[in-house]
Amino acid sequence: MMRYKELIEKYDALVKETLAKNKSILEESFIEYFGEGFRTKILKNFADLIYVYYLNWNTIELVCNKVSDEKREKYKPYFAFQEARNDFYHTFIQGQILPNNFIGTTDETIFLNFDIYTYILKRINDVGAYTTLWKDDTGTKRIICFNLFLTDEEVLIHEINHAITRDWILEKKKNNITKLIDKAGLTIDDDGDTDEEILEELLTEKSSMKIYEIFKRRGGDLTAFLMGGIYGSVYGYNLYLVDKFFDIFEEKIKIARMGDNKNFLLESVGRESYYLLSRLISQYYVTDGEPISQIKEYNLDRVLSVVSYMEEYAKHQERLTDEDLMSYYQHLIKLGKKVTVLNKVI
Repeated sequence: MMRYKELIEKYDALVKETLAKNKSILEESFIEYFGEGFRTKILKNFADLIYVYYLNWNTIELVCNKVSDEKREKYKPYFAFQEARNDFYHTFIQGQILPNNFIGTTDETIFLNFDIYTYILKRINDVGAYTTLWKDDTGTKRIICFNLFLTDEEVLIHEINHAITRDWILEKKKNNITKLIDKAGLTIDDDGDTDEEILEELLTEKSSMKIYEIFKRRGGDLTAFLMGGIYGSVYGYNLYLVDKFFDIFEEKIKIARMGDNKNFLLESVGRESYYLLSRLISQYYVTDGEPISQIKEYNLDRVLSVVSYMEEYAKHQERLTDEDLMSYYQHLIKLGKKVTVLNKVI
């Protein structure tokens, strides 16, 4: 039986080696999807990526107790860690102590920042992978945290998608305190719009599925430490809500998510329609299983009516000049309507 320290060293080295081997494939997969115009930005953001990986003891215990004999070989690492678990071993990095489910990171210097260390420590028992964005004197850190073995390739690509479409957009000062505001895909972290966060998650999942296909076609392989197959994702129950919107406006969504300003998308589909769609999707989003067919039909009917309006709006707008649009807005104002364009009331 391998000692616990030996297991940590083995899999820490395996993760680093596998990520390094697949780095350029991942970069080119994202560039192929988002387009050559974003090559510089994607490469820059990839350079900021830092991975943190750890175990979930509850999942290891579940697998070891429930897995069938024919699948035992696939989940062999789970059994190795379970056998060595009582061989207590704690990792010390940059003067900080990490719990015994911590395996490693691609940049140990992040633990010099006590706030980052504390944040990761609070979430190190999470089952799901997550992304967090930090900025200090050394620059931007796009940190992706995930469970070793439990996470699969598609989930990690989903988190990378979040990480590289997220950026600081401004500094907000209040009472001599400076707060950094970031844009994460289509969401702004200061606007408190949880409806839009759900839409962003589903659009991230849709694009990540395509990037995953590109990654595999290019020969990418992260399965040495990413197995998945234990917990399912709720996204699959909800993607029908964004399928049509994504199919019609995918190219505009790419630009809005990867670019510096989402107004490009809002101008194309109509601001009010966009936020209405966000609210409907948030309202119909489920977390406890697939809804019955009648409910899905009702939900889809309402969502598609908004998307259809967006499609007509986009076609109509493309035929009008700025002068035509302003004349139309003035006509609406004469009728007593309040017209809002890019957050400005005319």
